[in-house]
Order: sequence, then C-alpha cells, then structure tokens
Amino acid sequence: MKHFKLLFCIFFLLEYSTNVLCSHTHRFIATFAIQHPTPSFLFESFSGREDFVIAKAYGRRLVLQPSGDHNLWNATALDAALSSELGQNYMYLEEDLHVMTTSTTATYGWPYAGRWSLNVDLWSQGSGSSDITVAVIDTGILESSLPHFKYITPGYDFVSEIIADDGDGRDPDYYDVIIDENTTCASPYHGTAMSSIVTGELEGSKLFSGICKNCTLLPIRGLSGCQGGFASDISDSIFFALKDPIIGVPLAERKSDILSLSVTSSTPAACPSYLASAFSRAAELNVTVVVAAGNQHGDNARNYFPCNCHPDVICVMSSDSNGMLSSFSNRYGTVAVPGQSIPVLTSALEDQA
Repeated sequence: MKHFKLLFCIFFLLEYSTNVLCSHTHRFIATFAIQHPTPSFLFESFSGREDFVIAKAYGRRLVLQPSGDHNLWNATALDAALSSELGQNYMYLEEDLHVMTTSTTATYGWPYAGRWSLNVDLWSQGSGSSDITVAVIDTGILESSLPHFKYITPGYDFVSEIIADDGDGRDPDYYDVIIDENTTCASPYHGTAMSSIVTGELEGSKLFSGICKNCTLLPIRGLSGCQGGFASDISDSIFFALKDPIIGVPLAERKSDILSLSVTSSTPAACPSYLASAFSRAAELNVTVVVAAGNQHGDNARNYFPCNCHPDVICVMSSDSNGMLSSFSNRYGTVAVPGQSIPVLTSALEDQA
C-alpha cells in the first residue's frame, strides 16, 4: 500500500496539467459559529435581501452569490452587515476563489512521439488492487473513455451551475463536457488525462497503461475545463471523496485512499479555511493527498495553496527528461517527478477518433 501511495506522485504535474485558482471572484463564503444539519435559520436571516442569493449551504458555511445587477460587492460592507444582522452567530467572511485552467503548451503525439518515461520498473512492486480507491478531482472524465478504466466507482459533478458548461449544477453526471471544435478551451478533457495516468488502459497495456491499472477510480468533476470552478466546489469534492456527508448530495459508495488535485493559486496566498478544513479531514482519515506545486516558473510552492493547506500534503514539482526541474515548475515542494511530454489517454482517443 505504501509503495502505491508514493508512486501516485508521478501523475500530478504534466506540462499542461496544472489548473489555476485565481483571486478574482464574485462569491463569498460566510462562516458561522454553530452548525445545523439544515441551516434554516441562516436562510431565514437572508430571505429579504435583494443584492445576493445563497448559492449553497453546508455545515457552518453559506456561499453567497450576487443577484441581478449586483455584480460587485464591497467585502468590508458585507462583513459589517452580516455581523450586525447575525451577531455572535457570524464569524468571518472569505472569498470563494475562482478556479481556472491554464492553457495547454503540450504537443500531443501518439503513441510515443517525443515522449519519455523513467527507466525503472514500477510494476515490479505490483499493479495495484481494486481495493485501492483513487479520487481524481478534476474536470470529470469523458464518457467514451469508460472502457479504458478497469474499475470505476460513481463520482459526482460539483461544478456550480453558472460555470458548469453542461447546462445544470450539481448532479450525479460526472462526465466531462464535449467541447465544440470552434470553442476556445484552455484545458479540455483534463480530468480524463489525469485519470488515465492513474488507472487507464488502452488495448490491454500494449499501447498505454496507467501506474495503478488495477486500482479503482473515483472521478469527481470539481471544475469545468473551459470556465473553471470555485474553490468551495473543490472543498466539497474532497469531502465527497472522503465519504463525508454534504447537504443535498448522496454519500460516495467508497472512501478514497488517495486524492489527486492539480490546482494551485495563481498568486501567493494563504490557504482559505474552508479548503484547509477539507485537507485536515483527509489527514484525520489517513488519506494520502497529492497536489501540484504550481507552474509559476520557480516560485516557492509553499507560498501557494493547496501546497500550504496542510503539512501532510505531498507537493509535487515537475522534472524533465534530464532529471532537472522543469522551467515552469515551482520549487521547494515535496518531490519532483516526470512532469512534461508524458503520454496520456486523451491523446490516443483524439488521434483514433
């Protein structure tokens, strides 16, 4: 088990894999001192307001979203209003950071044009077990890719409706959205690429096989490949993978053993509390969490989240075929692994289409 947890470091920092959590947002998260299974008292407190609506509620938190023409808020004024209206029940206000994918710089080739790998036999330690569940929190997976995953357990779509690209909000449809050829999309089918490096397989391992081809994949759609998502959706995705209850969402069928997240803040930032609480919960359950160090071209990865969300996260940097850190990768992470010009399943599916 320990061997496989370490091996999973290898799939998180492809050259085009890192998504960016941007500081620009129009949503806020209000945290309260008391927790209710259904926070009806919070809904009642805000029922008369016209400047924002409650996008979602979970535990002690509400996600507040502007309504109508109220596109911009004064965070200081909103904080003061919440404190005045709710008194000691209200604790603090945070931005719900926006998740955006970076544009791809990779040149796809198949089967192995320009590609490389470590000259080590990782499979000599085994090829995994269906008892090991790996949650890939990303853009979901293409429905057409299902035959290429031996074991899969149902995931969930946590992307907020306003940026979901699929015409609706949260639902059990964890499949990635097919992108029109005329649509400009920064990171299409990113979740399928990440998932394939974990458990994917093409033509009985002859063309392509993931590191843990016998492990069970839990695909979670936490962001859109074209419009991104919100950090609170990523937080909920983590709790779902841990089989923790989320209001309005069924429990996952299995608790994950390993979490994969390829997200990072676009500028140096402390980890928001609502995201840190999810990583703390994973640590409590002894779940291994692997995150990207970020692609800010040599900055200190510990100045960005989620690398700074919890001391137990494995913060993965990217190395090139010469064993050197990639020029785009941040520094001072936990480990450096092959992170550019690596074959992925989406390349093959596109070329064979």
